Amino acid sequence: MELNMDGRDHTSCCQNLQVPENCLGFCKGHLVPTTGIQALCLNYIPRYVQCFVNGTMYLPTPPESVMVKVVNGTTVLLTWEPPTSNCDVLTGCHYVVSLWNFEKNMTRNKTRETKFLLTGLKSQAVYFVAVMAVNKYGKSISSGEMKFVTPPLVADVDISVSQTPSYPPSQHGEVELFCNVYSAERTFPFVYWIRNNKIIRKGRQLKMSGLSERDEGNYTCSAKDDRGIVSNITHFLRIMCVLKFSIGEVI
Repeated sequence: MELNMDGRDHTSCCQNLQVPENCLGFCKGHLVPTTGIQALCLNYIPRYVQCFVNGTMYLPTPPESVMVKVVNGTTVLLTWEPPTSNCDVLTGCHYVVSLWNFEKNMTRNKTRETKFLLTGLKSQAVYFVAVMAVNKYGKSISSGEMKFVTPPLVADVDISVSQTPSYPPSQHGEVELFCNVYSAERTFPFVYWIRNNKIIRKGRQLKMSGLSERDEGNYTCSAKDDRGIVSNITHFLRIMCVLKFSIGEVI
């Protein structure tokens, strides 16, 4: 047997009418006896009905159209539509956002807006979230449980290499490579240059003189931000060869 599910949590009303604790789950609309003890809860149907009738006038229904938008590896934006009933300024309505993971570590946050920014999450982790509406008379049941996975951390950074002189330097000449790294939110305590899989210089600036053909090739600037996320950019340095001619040699 089931009562009509109206999206409201009538537990508080049932407690006031002295419904036993083992039967309080039925005050959310589910009367499906699975044990002998729960079958005895059917004796309290008149009290459930009374709470459902009274609660319809005052309690909020659940938030609707809950959506999760992943911002980055540690941040998620949760949005929803207001309940269809009994959730306005007059009833003092607000929302409770519940977040938990597989370890059942749960956090709850209160807001009056129909959105909430979840921050400080772990990257590449599975989370569950639900929202309920609460007013001065009681609360709705939770919205449907939603599962989401945070993506890997990525560096939000602009990185480029500038070369001076901008044209290919000649053999025996000199050149400067500079690693330009910028982010509005991050700092970069470690910047270094890599050639042939080895760190050849620490810092953003790489100066070389007495160039030869062996210096031609790829140079990689590697920038590690304050979270330990590394961004790389590779620059190809071309060396202009100097041609040598013997006296009397015909070109």
